Amino acid sequence: MTAVLQSQSLRMALFGLTAILLGLGLALRLSMYDRFLPYIDYSDEVVYVAYSDHIRGMSDQTALIEKYGTLQGLYVFMTMLIQTLHDVFKGHDYAIIAEYYPLLRLASVFFSLGTAALLCDVGRLMGGWLAGLLAAAAWAFSPNITAHDMLALPDSLFFLTCAFTWWAGVRAWMSRSPRWLMVSLLAAIAAIYTKLWLLTIVVSPVLLALLIYRARPFHWGWWAAYVLVSLLSAVNFWINFRLLSLPDRPFFADRLWNVERILNNTYHLFAPLGPTRDAAWTWGITWLIAGAAAWGLARWRGWRTVPLIYVGLLGLFLLFSLPLSSPVSYVAMGAGWRLRHILPLGIAALALWGLAAQQIAWLIEDGLGRWRATARGWLAAPLVFLACTVPLLSWWIQGNRELIDTFAKPHLVNRVTYWSDVNLPEEGDSLTLFPLESSLASLWERYWGAYAGSRPHWYFSEPMETIRASNPTELMARNFRYIIVDSQDIVRAGGEARWQAFLGDAARLVKTFAPHPDFHDRLTRKPETPLTAYVYRLGNFDQTIEQTWGGQLRLLGLDWWTDEGHLDSTSPHPGDNLSLRLFWAREATPTANYSVFVHLYPIDREEVLAQVDGPPAQPQRPTLTWDDPDEMYISEPLVLTLPNDLAPGDYRLVLGVYDYLTMQRLALPDGSTYVSLPLRVG
Repeated sequence: MTAVLQSQSLRMALFGLTAILLGLGLALRLSMYDRFLPYIDYSDEVVYVAYSDHIRGMSDQTALIEKYGTLQGLYVFMTMLIQTLHDVFKGHDYAIIAEYYPLLRLASVFFSLGTAALLCDVGRLMGGWLAGLLAAAAWAFSPNITAHDMLALPDSLFFLTCAFTWWAGVRAWMSRSPRWLMVSLLAAIAAIYTKLWLLTIVVSPVLLALLIYRARPFHWGWWAAYVLVSLLSAVNFWINFRLLSLPDRPFFADRLWNVERILNNTYHLFAPLGPTRDAAWTWGITWLIAGAAAWGLARWRGWRTVPLIYVGLLGLFLLFSLPLSSPVSYVAMGAGWRLRHILPLGIAALALWGLAAQQIAWLIEDGLGRWRATARGWLAAPLVFLACTVPLLSWWIQGNRELIDTFAKPHLVNRVTYWSDVNLPEEGDSLTLFPLESSLASLWERYWGAYAGSRPHWYFSEPMETIRASNPTELMARNFRYIIVDSQDIVRAGGEARWQAFLGDAARLVKTFAPHPDFHDRLTRKPETPLTAYVYRLGNFDQTIEQTWGGQLRLLGLDWWTDEGHLDSTSPHPGDNLSLRLFWAREATPTANYSVFVHLYPIDREEVLAQVDGPPAQPQRPTLTWDDPDEMYISEPLVLTLPNDLAPGDYRLVLGVYDYLTMQRLALPDGSTYVSLPLRVG
């Protein structure tokens, strides 16, 4: 009875340990699953959302389909389901593409934790708790996994279906059950429907079917069901995925059986076990060799051994699958986005790694038990677990902390987006220009940039070479008013000197976005050098002023116009609306939220004939928020309506600044409170 209670207590403790491990893995992923949302820095995510929208009739993505072909059916179906459910319960009747990504990424988070849980149980069933906990820990905490397995991509679902195939297969073998075998086959088919390339995932159910039938023949009806399910799936692939008409067939054919690529991918099988290829490979292979030696010694002594059937199935799966990996990936640890293509094979490699450690622990336990009856052999498994994981612990902690710190910082694109939504005015139907190659080119794109703002922005992208072949005056003639570039774009333009020569005096810097310190952009295909963004306004002011109020607010200039055009080519008439856009800089930190007044005076006296008041910049940017001394603050138009009975002639337009709470005006250096501009009314 005591032994039974001890066994139950140990089992409960191991279940608790597994729950803690998975809970920590979940917390880790939830702390960074939103990554840089709403900005999408990993463009592959967009493809599936856009394709799903196309199928749902929400948008026309014909060009996308022509480029990528038919995509993975199961993941697209899941994406459609999540999008549809979101649309049913959302609190508004308009579509914001960026709203889908948090839900899709949350789904990936739980798929990834499901993979870790299945890995744990697969290891437990094949060998013991040690094997399962090691494989699950590597999957749950390796930065090479956590960096990408929460993205809105098929990979997390793919990993889950692969792990489920193995889990159901092991249960089928242990119980000699044709039902579990059918579950394993369906999971393998689901894996192929999720990501096409790993057709060899069906090797495991097929081999198990033959082995199980040999050990325990089952009814021919099960064979008929297996064949029927397989044929229906194959026909469906043939029809819906058009395997014979893939646009890049020569591309795949040239890479298939490429020995260099296969060997490279083989060296990355243990990627979850180290920050570099050599470190991961060495750690994985060392334990496999030690485990094989332990297995041989245990077999010779007649002690416990890991069932060879599992090692053989895992090994055969890797052997058959590695050639298929060469067309889809050439893995590099420095480019984590490629690593995800080899991770389905990494699941099998982790299972083998866990089994090797389990075999070593058994050898120690059985050896101690034979050597001395009172020896505490139960310590072997915890000690082997620590020996496997402690060397990885520092990397797991540091690597994941770097990821959390990186994702906690707003991405450059988000920073420019938030600023633009508040500060960049709409100047009629003018456009903002982006270099086509720029990291900012998708800034306001609802799909490829996942823009979630409420303001419409009109923009256009073209190659930097085309932009450089023009000049600011020609760009303005094409209706471009702003141009936004990053530091890499300036390099493409020939460097800082050539870029400034291109801009000349016909452009003004509005805002500079310096990179965050220690920002790591190693997670994407973008250059590792942190980028700086620049916003320019094309064109000179209608009136240059350069006056400073109270030593705080410096008016740089203004544009003014009526419905008939700017005042450099026309004069306002009685009854016209005269619009003024003001351009400011911060001379010193403002001490209050100030307002601007614009008065119309006769030429010879201070008599208010018309007036308008308003904020000096955008309403969302009161002067107390002016925290950047290098920024140019731009107002919305202040519209002054000229009286209908105003006599034609010469007048003065005066501008001043005041504290709207106290009505106290700020003074200019000469002691006056306003600047005066001549205005002729026609």
